[in-house]
Amino acid sequence: QDKREFAAYGPINVDVAAPGEEIWTTTAGGNYEPVTGTSFATPQVAGLIGLLYSTVCEHLNNLLLNAPSEAAMVMKDVILAGVDPVPGLEYEILSGGRINAWNSYQELEQLCANCPEASNVTASNVDDNTTVIDWFIFGDVQTVDLQYRTPGTSWITLDNVEPPYF
Repeated sequence: QDKREFAAYGPINVDVAAPGEEIWTTTAGGNYEPVTGTSFATPQVAGLIGLLYSTVCEHLNNLLLNAPSEAAMVMKDVILAGVDPVPGLEYEILSGGRINAWNSYQELEQLCANCPEASNVTASNVDDNTTVIDWFIFGDVQTVDLQYRTPGTSWITLDNVEPPYF
């Protein structure tokens, strides 16, 4: 159900929805009671991000170590791709839906499964218009689908690329 009596919305400022009404939580004295508010929706999104970061994925681990801001964008992408569409939200928030941990986890697993581990990645002849990228992948992989982007833009995919790529 679409309820926004107390929450922000807008396709530029809000990416996803999360449950924030009648959320059961602990209270003083060790009891439980339902509470409502955006402050109860935010931890659900943060918890989903933590769950996704705990996924066993060598590619994600390398990205976290070498390009943490790019890893954060991957997390955002899989969360947005995994939402449950909610009627009435399609034009009100960026994703048009509510977070779904299982769907987002499956999105990340698919990304990790399709991503062979490259080593000895090098970039040379870097200038404003050209970069040569070379890499080595163990196993029978001869070509890869290369994805790249400038921060803040959409991913560009090049299919069946062989190293070195110019």
